[in-house]
Amino acid sequence: MNQFLWLFGCSLGILNTPANRLMFDDWENSANGSKCIRCAVVGNGGILNGSRKGKEIDEHDYVFRVNGAALKGMFFILFGLRSLTLSFSSSRFLHSRLLKTGARRIYRPSTGAVMLLAAIHTCDQVDAYGFMTPDYRLYSDHYYDKQQHPVHFYANHDMRMEMRLWQELHNAGLMNLFMSK
Repeated sequence: MNQFLWLFGCSLGILNTPANRLMFDDWENSANGSKCIRCAVVGNGGILNGSRKGKEIDEHDYVFRVNGAALKGMFFILFGLRSLTLSFSSSRFLHSRLLKTGARRIYRPSTGAVMLLAAIHTCDQVDAYGFMTPDYRLYSDHYYDKQQHPVHFYANHDMRMEMRLWQELHNAGLMNLFMSK
């Protein structure tokens, strides 16, 4: 877990620049008048199927969608309409020394992990939807799967380690992780 946090520490250091303050330059115009920046990060996990969390997601000041999550048809109802379009490319965003070595082929954080940790770093309150939870076997790999598919694990993304980190951050009160009841 420490290597995981070290890797993100190197990468998230990019956010500590003067330009970062412009990311949420309209926060004072928040619809609810709050000075607290509330962000939702929406992953692609099958746990979102039937969740009807769209309205809840839309109530956030900013919505990050992972890997261009679909925004058409029934997904508007299920997953909300609002979206802050941010695109993270590992070739441009993650310029840490570790990722320039052969270690990049062994492990690198998922795009969802990068977005979620960037949101935790920049937002006052973060709610995560569609990320892996301990009951992941009950859900399809992605919310957009037409048929049930088990979660796939790849050598270069340690999804179980990320899942444990989400649980730790949720339990510590640093973010809210959507989990089924």
